[in-house]
This record gives sequence, C-alpha cells and structure tokens, in this order.
Amino acid sequence: MDTPLVTWHEIKFVLLIIGIILFYVFFAEYLGFIVTGFIVIAPLMMKYAKVKPIFSFIISAGIVLGVYYLFTAVLLVPLPQLF
Repeated sequence: MDTPLVTWHEIKFVLLIIGIILFYVFFAEYLGFIVTGFIVIAPLMMKYAKVKPIFSFIISAGIVLGVYYLFTAVLLVPLPQLF
C-alpha cells in the first residue's frame, strides 16, 4: 500500500494556521494588535513549542509588546488599537 502524500496531522496543522490567519484578519481591527497577537501566539506556543502555560503567556506577552514597540516607536508604523 502506498503511503499518502499528506497525513491527516499535516492537514489539521494547515487548517489551524489558516484559521488563525483568518481570526487575526477579522478581529485585529476590533481587538487591537496587542490582544489579537497574544491570543494568536500563546496557544500556538503551548501546542507546538511544548512549553508550560505560564512561560507561554510570558514569552507571548514579551514578543507582542516587543513587536508593538518596534513598529510604533521605532518604525513609526501604526498598528490596530483596541476598539
């Protein structure tokens, strides 16, 4: 029997990424960059980086705040704000 080109696990991963991108596209305008970014990054870190939830939240907050600062203060690019 031939092995499939794509496994069900890989299909689920691709669908998850597409869902996360769609979530960001539709909700970033309303929730803002910081909240939406945190909602996107934290669960992905818990699932795929296999870190403890507390570390996931801390690292996610640091990444989101760092990117926010980089774009708004250094590059002077506006990002979506809360409401």
